[in-house]
Amino acid sequence: MGLKINLNVNNFDVWRKRPRQAFDVIRFDSNLDCNIHCAYCDIPRSDAQINLDDFREFLAEKVEALGHFQLGCQMEPTLDPRLTSFLGAVGESQVKPHGMFRLQTNGILLHRHDPEAMRIAGLTLLTVSMDSADPELVKKLRGGTSSRKVYRNVAAFHRHCPEVKIAFVATITRMNIDSIDDLVASGLEIGVSIFNLRQVMHRPASPLADHALMKTLVVTVEEFLAMAGRVRAKYDGVATFNILSAPQLREISLETRAASAPI
Repeated sequence: MGLKINLNVNNFDVWRKRPRQAFDVIRFDSNLDCNIHCAYCDIPRSDAQINLDDFREFLAEKVEALGHFQLGCQMEPTLDPRLTSFLGAVGESQVKPHGMFRLQTNGILLHRHDPEAMRIAGLTLLTVSMDSADPELVKKLRGGTSSRKVYRNVAAFHRHCPEVKIAFVATITRMNIDSIDDLVASGLEIGVSIFNLRQVMHRPASPLADHALMKTLVVTVEEFLAMAGRVRAKYDGVATFNILSAPQLREISLETRAASAPI
């Protein structure tokens, strides 16, 4: 079994020095910046970027096999004008992922990047962060995000690349837990068929989080699972759901962080 890692500017040079090996999952950030400030984001930002040629060299020399690849992990990949070049580097490599080939984005600037280049690269899944069908609620939770722009961009991408599956990634908070049905309905209308529902996580030790706000957003595991079960039953056979509670997300995060920072 290969490794599951987050690869970014903070650890890229370390992994370039590691022996050639197989990876189950690489979640990759070519940049560490974002164009919004989500209410629950506590990740430091940077203007540093990974060199495209160095990335191609890493794929050629250090990756023996690759299961799943994701561009966009902790930050926003559409801010990088080289986005499709990174996707192309993966698609053209000898280790093109044999599983999921994913782009994760907030969708606001998706229109700046050529969907045909993404299709040619072999993209199989576009995942877009979207917490509500209510534009005002989206602005509150996701730092002023224009849901109109996101929905427009997702619909346009679906028209150009109907073979690429599209998912909404929703962080479930006290503000949106009662309106996820509307999010699913609105997503289905523009080509979204998968809904990844994630319980909001509060990290009390984080120096960056707004802890007073986070306390108002937290829902219990029981509340989260009850909502997820109800929505999944309502849309059974119409949409696919991936459900992750805060304890599950915390365990995944700890395992990935440990593997991502080799000594």
